[in-house]
Amino acid sequence: MALQGQSGCMLVYGEADYIDENGVCIGRYPTDAFSISNLLRRCCICQPSVFFDKRLIEIAGNLDTSYDMALDYELWLRFSKSTPFLYLPATLSASRLYETNKTAKYPYRSIIECIRASRLHYGRPSKLLCIEYTNVVINDLDFVKHKLKLKELFTKIIFSYALFRFMGPYWLSRIKRLFDIRYE
Repeated sequence: MALQGQSGCMLVYGEADYIDENGVCIGRYPTDAFSISNLLRRCCICQPSVFFDKRLIEIAGNLDTSYDMALDYELWLRFSKSTPFLYLPATLSASRLYETNKTAKYPYRSIIECIRASRLHYGRPSKLLCIEYTNVVINDLDFVKHKLKLKELFTKIIFSYALFRFMGPYWLSRIKRLFDIRYE
């Protein structure tokens, strides 16, 4: 009914559960009501819970196969420029989550592709994507894992790098505040 013209939306999506490799529910997928802001923060749309009018492919294009990890996220960003999305607060699907699936196995590649897609379609990623980038990089640095002060310092450095690299010079003043840099 939502796709039959009454809502004005050409894409609807709903809630989803995470399940393990045996089909056992292990949690909720972090879906959220639709807004560009929510979508830029993180992929708040679970691919198996999405239904869209085929005309949307004709308008916005098909999958961009240059993406491997964020194929669906890039598509949602592109589609969001062509139609409002309708969020249905009901569980419509399940998504498998386990150690060897692509997203879990390659978190760095995944976050880089999400950042690339958000920069392509909206000019910048969210601060939350920069935080996720920072966490992925920090988790790979074994020498800081059990050294709290060193971990805090490297977190600030990597987060500053992410803000500047992915969001540009606008963030320079915020980076200075992060390190409490004062000029006299």
